[in-house]
Amino acid sequence: MKETMALLKVPFESSIGPTKQWVDFARVFKRELKAELDRDVKVKEFEFSRGHFYCSGFFRTLDDRVFYWSISDVRYFTIDEMLIRTARSFKDYTGGRNCFIKLKPDMFKFCDLPR
Repeated sequence: MKETMALLKVPFESSIGPTKQWVDFARVFKRELKAELDRDVKVKEFEFSRGHFYCSGFFRTLDDRVFYWSISDVRYFTIDEMLIRTARSFKDYTGGRNCFIKLKPDMFKFCDLPR
């Protein structure tokens, strides 16, 4: 998450369409998030969706638990945490109770994922 955190220190330009800065950030965040999950959580499925200055998705753990995750609009919110909650499937956007985890290196290493 080191590169992601460095990119978040620069304010994002607002636009009606995706900017190069946003596309580059989303690409780096996706790569680093997937690496964190693979190393610390051991996921067997991962979905990433890039929206209009926000991103979200799902992942499935080896024990078949499904989670929804999301980061808010990077133009207007101080982003240093990610929403995460349980889900029944990769289409369940309402899911369980909202939890927030700090975006940082090894963020999943000691994280007790919600049940």
